Amino acid sequence: MKTLRLRVLLFSTLSVLILANWTDRPQWRQAEDVIRKAQEKIPDLSSLLAGGPALTTSLNDALTEVTFLDGFDPPVFSSMAGLPRGPGGEFRLVAPGFYRFRAESYCLKAGTHGPGSGEGYLYAPLAGPRAAVVRKILRNSYAHPDVPTHRIQALLWAIIARTKISDMAPEMKLTAAQLLSPDEILELNGGALAIVQEQVLQRSLAKAAPAVRPVLEAEARLRRMLTQAESSYDQLERVAVLAGEPATDKEGRDIRRGRWSYHPVGYFVRYFPSSYTRDTIELVVPDPFAVERDSLGRIARLARRNGTALTVQYQDETPPLTVDGAPGLRGFVITKVTLDARDDWSYERPIFRRHVWTNPGWTFCGPPEGAWRVKVADSRYHGAQALLDSARQITRELEGVLRGAGKHSGHPYRAAPPGLTDLVDLAHLALAFEKSSLPTRGETWFADPAVLVKRAWMSALCRAGAASSSSTSGLVPSSYEGGPFPVWASLGPLAVWESLCFGRRSNWDPPVVHASDGDAAGFDPSENVATPGNAGRQRIGNSGRGESDDCEAVQKNLRNALAWLDGFSNPDLINQAKGVGDYSRLVDEYVTGEKTPPGKPPSSYETDAYVSSKCEVGYTKVTNGQEEWVTLTFDGLRDRLGDKGYSQTGAEGVVIHERTHMQQCWNWGDTFTNPTPADLGRSEREAYCAEAKFLMDYLRQKCGGVPADMQEKFDKLCR
Repeated sequence: MKTLRLRVLLFSTLSVLILANWTDRPQWRQAEDVIRKAQEKIPDLSSLLAGGPALTTSLNDALTEVTFLDGFDPPVFSSMAGLPRGPGGEFRLVAPGFYRFRAESYCLKAGTHGPGSGEGYLYAPLAGPRAAVVRKILRNSYAHPDVPTHRIQALLWAIIARTKISDMAPEMKLTAAQLLSPDEILELNGGALAIVQEQVLQRSLAKAAPAVRPVLEAEARLRRMLTQAESSYDQLERVAVLAGEPATDKEGRDIRRGRWSYHPVGYFVRYFPSSYTRDTIELVVPDPFAVERDSLGRIARLARRNGTALTVQYQDETPPLTVDGAPGLRGFVITKVTLDARDDWSYERPIFRRHVWTNPGWTFCGPPEGAWRVKVADSRYHGAQALLDSARQITRELEGVLRGAGKHSGHPYRAAPPGLTDLVDLAHLALAFEKSSLPTRGETWFADPAVLVKRAWMSALCRAGAASSSSTSGLVPSSYEGGPFPVWASLGPLAVWESLCFGRRSNWDPPVVHASDGDAAGFDPSENVATPGNAGRQRIGNSGRGESDDCEAVQKNLRNALAWLDGFSNPDLINQAKGVGDYSRLVDEYVTGEKTPPGKPPSSYETDAYVSSKCEVGYTKVTNGQEEWVTLTFDGLRDRLGDKGYSQTGAEGVVIHERTHMQQCWNWGDTFTNPTPADLGRSEREAYCAEAKFLMDYLRQKCGGVPADMQEKFDKLCR
């Protein structure tokens, strides 16, 4: 009512000006005075923003970054597209491994700049008065693939700008009704802000701090535009997403691209947003390591459950290095390191390769508390001060990570958790290997001793984080700032870690996706906010929607797999074949309906991917008549398929197909490498059945089911 009276007063005054004699100076001065006083009573922007921002997630909430893992870059990742999923798009982490997901993402901070190409992003949870609503929209976007991405983004901008939903265009009201409950929409309407006209906005912004001015301006303009039916998405985007580079953020910090954050669930996560609409998320779910020590308390052996083991031998003849002020800290010379590494992609037949290094250097052992300066008389302990400084920095960071994880999970940090000694000594050992000048170190990522020790360190951190934040009462809070407590928290952090690392699966290598449906901890993209080091960059919210995963494309992939399955299931073709080559030709003609053209192949071409007689995935490249075998990792195969136009889900189906062949290669031996037509038919039937099953599972989860004719054919051919 107060604002209405002010408007009436202004309108009346202007009417007087129009009707009055404009040359009457006393009347003009009197009217001018009335206008000035009325304007002074108009609320400025600060009073309209009294409720604070809808989302408060910032760099201050990114409490678990791990600089110690900078440079830890696995060369191979499994796609999360094949993991079992929940109704909100959350992934069930059924086994340890390296995972990647190319997510559909959204801007959660209007009036800021898009992601920078060389900048890192950290994990922070959603926080703020509207965090629960925003998270629900991100989760529900997975369950509603029919809702266009741009409408979801516009709705998120509306909530961030505190726009009244009931005043928005009909299509936006429909989007809100699809993704939110009536009570949530009613709550949003109650917390909406008034629309500020441009003249008042500019006068108020002049008083705002430069750092927040673009955000306040964007939110106010979005609030006005979102209530106008004629406003296009392109217009909204131009207001919300700023061009160019942001100003230097004095309160921010530089974050290395690809930096890992520790998540309280028991995994490590990092983000590579290419724009505000696309974010590549990578996860490491550590597998358990056994840490064995010798009689002097030094790490003597590390072992994974798959058989990989690292053995460290020390020279006891050399007196240990001691440090004044740190009685528990000593240095020891290493004489020999032996690594028996199993190939991480050998599923059935273990392949071990032994690597031996002699006299690689030395390492500290023990906590660096109290240590400051090192006096070294023995030249074999070179670089002692630098190693000590690095160890002290890592120890401080470690405590900060554990405290931050405790804050995020709702469980207070407990000092000196079990496993802390392992963490400190593993860090010492990793630093020692990284600083060594071994000529063969780094030749193969999986056979790098520093990499293996860091993987053991990550496993120990998950264990220490779970133990340090375990609630003494056994109770888990039902909510935290910004909304309901994540589902995984109901397990308790130690139980979550146990379910990840000692769960029901017996295969600890990256999983073939048809895992059992037992309990497993999860990764929920909607709970993760990719947070930049510069407040002028956008916060990135992620959804469970994946890039290029549409139902029609997956149905096409399934129909193609079933067609080839039908061809390899035809017994007449096996009986007609004069050999394996002839059998392949007959199946090809049966499926495609086209005769194979006579003549030699062209002098330059590439085959499709397949598994070789050495049980490797790759393809043959022929250039000017010269053949070259190109080996691929499974991630390289995914990229190759993506370049050929495969959807993410379709590509994962092919990966499963080739993984099946790899297992056959290890198990069947000569039957696989020198098959008869019947052997080849059996091999391809198994692989196409595995691929088809994966695609059908996807259609059931996300697309409402499998077409009846496809289900019938699968049941007939894969029984």
